[in-house]
Amino acid sequence: MMMIVLIISLVGTWSSSLNFQLQLILTIIVIVLILTLVIVFRKTSFQCSFYDNHLLVKYNYLNKQFKIDYFDLLEIRYYAIHKGQSTNRIYFNSDKKKNYFKINSVKNGDEFIQFVKWIKSKNEKIEINIMPSDNLLNHKIQEEYGFKYREGYHE
Repeated sequence: MMMIVLIISLVGTWSSSLNFQLQLILTIIVIVLILTLVIVFRKTSFQCSFYDNHLLVKYNYLNKQFKIDYFDLLEIRYYAIHKGQSTNRIYFNSDKKKNYFKINSVKNGDEFIQFVKWIKSKNEKIEINIMPSDNLLNHKIQEEYGFKYREGYHE
């Protein structure tokens, strides 16, 4: 990101000592970087919906979606980020490989505990991990499931 700002500032402050070819090269580099960012954003922007029997991942800008059955879910990791948006990583089996996707936290605090209860009703073997391990949610899940709540799929 700093590189983009530096290049834009160089392009924005064209001095008379720079020749036309250098200005053209810098402009092309900036355009290519911006287009690359747009393409990456389009490929990674999706929404995740939870239904009764499956999870649906639908890409916002691509004509692509895939369904994950709850019995294919392996693990949900909750990352509590200080002064930031908490995130979840959802691991699942796909074509006999372990894949994952990262989303903003499904729920926070006590609502996450309710979500865990709901998702575990769909698949009891889903492993739940909370990062960092000293987070208050770890204590709340231990109260609900005991110390073995992390046990799930182990290969």
